Amino acid sequence: MLFDPPNTSHVKGILNLTIPLDESPIWILGQYLWQLGLSTESRRPMEDGQRVRYYRLNTDDVEFAQKVLDYRQRQREEKERNLYNLSITLPILSSFR
Repeated sequence: MLFDPPNTSHVKGILNLTIPLDESPIWILGQYLWQLGLSTESRRPMEDGQRVRYYRLNTDDVEFAQKVLDYRQRQREEKERNLYNLSITLPILSSFR
């Protein structure tokens, strides 16, 4: 058994992800990454006569995710500036009445 059954309800509740008990750890990681908009790339070089698989995040996905996060951060900052400017402007306008 690769996945601990007592935690399945927590994973399902938090991530809305059902993990079959017979799936591999890399499949589980892939599902988590997919929910974040990320994926992995792998390669299988020969080392000491054996094939070893190395995984890394797909760089295009990471770059796109970073652009999305940067955009969202700029939107939050702009909203905060607008609220701040509005909080300064409203008292000034109300004093003209």
